[in-house]
Amino acid sequence: MTALRTARLAAGVWTLGVLVALSIPGVFLPEVRDGLPALLHATFFAGLGFLWTLAIPKHVGAVALGLLAMTVGTELWQLEIIPDRSAQWGDVAADVVGLAIGLAMAAPVRRHLTLAAR
Repeated sequence: MTALRTARLAAGVWTLGVLVALSIPGVFLPEVRDGLPALLHATFFAGLGFLWTLAIPKHVGAVALGLLAMTVGTELWQLEIIPDRSAQWGDVAADVVGLAIGLAMAAPVRRHLTLAAR
C-alpha cells in the first residue's frame, strides 16, 4: 500500500472515529472539568488536520477550509441533533487550535514525502 493510500485510509478512519465520538448523547458522557473537553477537541482536530493534509497533499488550503467548516458543523450537529449536547464556542476554538497544530505538524512530513517520491 502506498503512503498516500495509507494516509487516506487513516484519515477516513480517524474522521469516522471523531464523528462517532462527537455524536455520543450527553447522558452517556461523564462529568468532566478542567479543560479535558478542550484537549479532546484539539486532539481530534489535530489528527484530522495532520491526516487529511497528508491524504490530499496538493489541496492543503481546501482541506483546511473544509475542516474549519467541520468545526462549526460538528457543534451545530451537537446542538440540533444529539440529545443532551450543546454547542460551545470554546469547543470551536479548541478545534481550530488543534487544526492549526495538525497542519503545522504535517508540513515537514509532506515535504519529506514529496522529496522521497522524486
